[in-house]
Amino acid sequence: MRSRLVSAWLDWALSALPVVVMAVLAAWSYWLVRATPGVSEPASARVVSKLPDWTLAQFHVDSYDSSGRLTSRVEGARGWHHPSDDSMEVEDAQVWSQRDRDGQGRISLAQGRHLWVNGEQTQYRLSGDAQIQRLPARAGDPELSMQGQELFVDDALKQISSAQAVELKQGDRVLRGDRMFYDDNTEVLELKGKVSAWRPGASEATKP
Repeated sequence: MRSRLVSAWLDWALSALPVVVMAVLAAWSYWLVRATPGVSEPASARVVSKLPDWTLAQFHVDSYDSSGRLTSRVEGARGWHHPSDDSMEVEDAQVWSQRDRDGQGRISLAQGRHLWVNGEQTQYRLSGDAQIQRLPARAGDPELSMQGQELFVDDALKQISSAQAVELKQGDRVLRGDRMFYDDNTEVLELKGKVSAWRPGASEATKP
């Protein structure tokens, strides 16, 4: 399936979550290093544990621009870091961000019961009632959202996928599929399994 409308929406989703999470986790990591200084020792002498080396509870981490304006926030019931592979995880994650585009402050929201980020901060998995939204910048603009039980973003490959049912909305337009794969390099969206598309007041079109 190729659609300029869908492609533009997915381009936004592909860029929003990585940019926000990378910025906030960088600030998070910097704060932790400052707050928990350790004894310096040679890398060869360190033993890498499979257990988390730090944990935060009921936290939020904010990022600001050079003018002091809040640009993003990550909240979670619990967050932890795995030194073995440098990955991070957050329970009950909520991400808020505001980015200027075309003179408009565009607000994006992402949430899920669990957020996983790989050590290179190039792969992101939201799971458990996962949702990514872009709120309207102006009156009359449609709200955009993507939701499902799992959303996987590979920023290095420029791909978004889900092995579970996913729903895409733009205003009153709705697309659903049992599985989804989007490749930003080719701008092709694949919805597999039972696929349906509709808008209120119109009959639902379903592809088995």
